[in-house]
Amino acid sequence: MKDKHTQWLWLLVVISTTGFGQSRISGQVQDSEGKPLPFANVLLLAAKDSALVKGMVASETGWYQLEQVTKGAYLLQASMIGYRKMYSSPFTVTSSSSSTDLPTLILPAESQQLGEVTVVAQKPLYEQQLDRLVVNVQSSIASAGGTALEVLERSPGVAINGQSGIIALNGKEGVGIMINGKLSRMPISALLEMLRGMNAANLEKIELIATPPARYDAEGTGGLINLVLKQHPDYGTNGSLSFTAGYGYREKTGASLTLTHRTRKFTLFGDYSFFLNRKRQWAEMSRSFVTEGRAAYSNTMSDRWLVGINHTARLGLEYAISPKTTIGGLLSGYRNTWQIEAQNQSVNLYPGGTDQPIRIDNQEINRWRHLMGNLNLVQTFQPGRELRLDLDYLWYHAYNPTDYWNRSAIEGGLPQSFQLRKETPIRMGVFKLDYRQPLGENVTWETGVKCNFSRFTNQVGLFYEAAGEQVTDSVHTQKHYLSEHIGAAYTSFTVQVNAKTKLLAGFRYEYTRTQLDSDLEKGIVNRRYGNLFPNVQFSYAFSKNSSGQFSYGRRITRPAFNDLAPFVLLVGPDNFMSGNPALQPALARTIQGAVPA
Repeated sequence: MKDKHTQWLWLLVVISTTGFGQSRISGQVQDSEGKPLPFANVLLLAAKDSALVKGMVASETGWYQLEQVTKGAYLLQASMIGYRKMYSSPFTVTSSSSSTDLPTLILPAESQQLGEVTVVAQKPLYEQQLDRLVVNVQSSIASAGGTALEVLERSPGVAINGQSGIIALNGKEGVGIMINGKLSRMPISALLEMLRGMNAANLEKIELIATPPARYDAEGTGGLINLVLKQHPDYGTNGSLSFTAGYGYREKTGASLTLTHRTRKFTLFGDYSFFLNRKRQWAEMSRSFVTEGRAAYSNTMSDRWLVGINHTARLGLEYAISPKTTIGGLLSGYRNTWQIEAQNQSVNLYPGGTDQPIRIDNQEINRWRHLMGNLNLVQTFQPGRELRLDLDYLWYHAYNPTDYWNRSAIEGGLPQSFQLRKETPIRMGVFKLDYRQPLGENVTWETGVKCNFSRFTNQVGLFYEAAGEQVTDSVHTQKHYLSEHIGAAYTSFTVQVNAKTKLLAGFRYEYTRTQLDSDLEKGIVNRRYGNLFPNVQFSYAFSKNSSGQFSYGRRITRPAFNDLAPFVLLVGPDNFMSGNPALQPALARTIQGAVPA
């Protein structure tokens, strides 16, 4: 393909970046004596049907602040064990950048004469623990019929931008996502689609870990989010079946099935979920620039119709060889397919006129497949003292062919039809060994090692028709190879100093080796480096209802493959984005603290 084609080549996918809103709602929760109620549950509800929109746990001083609230009519609910649940008056958020201060919510003490008492254990929706905030999904009726992504979006401090593929926790990007304690290695865009196809009924709880302890991977400067899937603890055979249906621009439907068979020594469990989502996306990108001394304005629009089909399944077993020894295995996977039909148009506007509009229609398939196998052994020597061994093998495969039709008759422009094809197989092995032991009555020691080995190939091909034959574009057809090995060791101590004071402290060391090659160039990236990641969590109870917390941690975000590989990403006819092999890992320190007023 000629060089003058290049300026038109990359109107293939429009990237639309939408910033997070700045609106906020704030206030305080107090008891009837005017004292603040620390860690009260605060829920933002839609005024029309009381559907849950967002939620959080109030601070030690009873203050709350809900961020990124869209325009609409709402009311606020506050609750706490031992107090009556109370609601605010309905109010309206009129702007995406407004700030609303609500009157103080007063919760009267729960006091009534009881006859026969039946105690039913029920977990609160939000639980503040030493190192994390736990969202007990099954305690919220709002999760019924929803997806895992919808529940995650409503979780305190979580902000998700699906268009940009960003997940933020407490305003920080670079969040690692774990499923049952295992870090997900898939791209955020693929992960969001998987969660969009997972029924919320499969979730037991969500753990929001802003400053993760040393036993967790140091990856992710924004912290970790752990999605814990549900299992039935009762003996015998248990299960659940659910269906969902809805309609937006097109139909949306899904189903979920969970089954567990448990005996004294043997447990077999599994689940399956299916989700179909048809929808429309409209994206528009505008920019101003200077070319040949003239100020110009560019407008690019994309009308996209999408069909998403997601299948997710797990099958696992556990067997108690003896009262102290348990072995287990897990096989899980998913198949996520997006099919897209899009009409893309771009035009440049100048003070003296406009260019001829450029229109390129395309059909795209984006298919992710994943399989994971796990073998694990848990050896308990005595209460609180145990050894756990995990062996994982993970396989991912991304397939993304896209066909384009150029509707613009521009001399020297793109051919009438061409195809971009991308294929990425990923293979990964993980070895993990953890040991825990109490040291006296008030101290618990944990230590462990982990090795992660990954390798994948990314092949991008560009093909077009010329004289009735398919021609390979040698400039934009590339093949890259990435291998990354990470070795880690950690140790940590949990200390109950006294009745009011608790401490969790430790450190983790990780050594990384990254190698990026292509068919044409070896050693595009060749790095070896080690880092130490200390972590401290501290809490002190000033009174029964008042405590202070402090945490410090160090984290790392390693550049992803798309950030490093120097092939071109698709933006528009006059601009593009490319990976930068010179990118270095980002290190971040996190300090958080709160004390009662």
